[in-house]
Amino acid sequence: MIGFVLVAMLAVAGIGLGGMITTHTGFFPAKPGTENDTSEYLRTDAPDFPPLVEKLVKDIAFPPGDSAISHVPLYIHRLQPGVDGIPITVQAIGIQGHFSLLSVCAWRGYWLDAYKDGDGAAQALGVDGLARVASSNAMKKTDSWWSLYLQVAHNEAAGDPSASRNFNDFYRVSCREAGR
Repeated sequence: MIGFVLVAMLAVAGIGLGGMITTHTGFFPAKPGTENDTSEYLRTDAPDFPPLVEKLVKDIAFPPGDSAISHVPLYIHRLQPGVDGIPITVQAIGIQGHFSLLSVCAWRGYWLDAYKDGDGAAQALGVDGLARVASSNAMKKTDSWWSLYLQVAHNEAAGDPSASRNFNDFYRVSCREAGR
């Protein structure tokens, strides 16, 4: 009888603890790396992770008709545990850096479309959007090419659609996810 009670207590405790899974892990890296800082690692499979992502990316600007929030469900889906069940962790700056990169892709595509259509107002909006995201803190902390993106914005401001080979290769390969 005592064994049965003990098993029942452990089962109830396990169920209760399962409901306590939270995004916040309490783990912090000892030193920053090339694409991270010393902020807390966040669990991507926790129920409170999607609202946190939305909060972190809501102010990252995208062209008209697009938004960072519209990219959140796919991001969340891709960061769920694999078949091994091991949770994935990320840092807030990594989330913001990822969405900033999506924004770079979106703004470049927006500007190229406006250039092709001869829409000066949309081109100006595209230049401003790309320049703002390229010079953002998130981009500077997570992407060593931020100055390259800023140079593209300067070229666009001068009406020049050209970009370096490195940027064009990046755009061709990396911007498919952003629909460009």
